[in-house]
Amino acid sequence: MTAITHAAIEACRSKLVRLMDAYRSIADMPSEWLTDTVVEVVSNGNDHPAPRKTGRIIHIYMGTIYQVRSITQF
Repeated sequence: MTAITHAAIEACRSKLVRLMDAYRSIADMPSEWLTDTVVEVVSNGNDHPAPRKTGRIIHIYMGTIYQVRSITQF
């Protein structure tokens, strides 16, 4: 997820985390997939590690358009 400003990224990140928490709180909803979901704010795209090639982790990357680089190492 990209945006122009840090404030926009933080607004999206906090909303996403609240929605994930709300989903987890609903009884009888399958929420195991959220356990494997990681939300990361990218502060420097050139130094940010790429996702692991193994495992079931879902990575959600957030950063400004100036900080995020394309991650194609899957």
